[in-house]
Amino acid sequence: MRSVLLKIATFCVLLASHSAFAGVGFNVGGGLPYTSQFGVNWFISDQFSAEVSFNQLSLSSGTASLSMTKPEIGIKWHMFKGSFFLGLALGQFTLESVGTDPVSSLEAKAEITATAMTVTMGWLWSISDGGFFWGLDFGYQSPSGVDTTITGPLSPGDTAYDDAEELANDMGDTALPLFTFLRLGYMF
Repeated sequence: MRSVLLKIATFCVLLASHSAFAGVGFNVGGGLPYTSQFGVNWFISDQFSAEVSFNQLSLSSGTASLSMTKPEIGIKWHMFKGSFFLGLALGQFTLESVGTDPVSSLEAKAEITATAMTVTMGWLWSISDGGFFWGLDFGYQSPSGVDTTITGPLSPGDTAYDDAEELANDMGDTALPLFTFLRLGYMF
């Protein structure tokens, strides 16, 4: 993964050295399943931009909580030198679920980690003007290399533990559609 990130960074630097259009900005967004999205954008040229972002979902119900995060690095191709783009990102997907027994206070925790490749398409309006920009996008997140860790009062071989591990692995292998309903940003 490190070599892929190094190649993307080298590609971005080479593109930026040949363009008069460049800028750095930040953005925040909201969508599904990630309700909180934060990112730093680098508008390399009028056709390419790169982004480092952090996506998060946090839920709780009674004595259980769920957290899903995905830091990632990506590149967008603005093929018509405008607001429309196609994007590709690589990140680390983590899903963590914790349940606590209210009587004994025993805690069970399942954590799933995977490498996630995400393809997106969308629009970023007003990026060529500098200052404020906004947009929306949708994509598809495909995980690979799933690793599941379950901790708690159960151990491997227990039916409940094995069922929880199988369900967690299935969830980690599931590809997700992604939607960003609103992205707001500012470019310097």
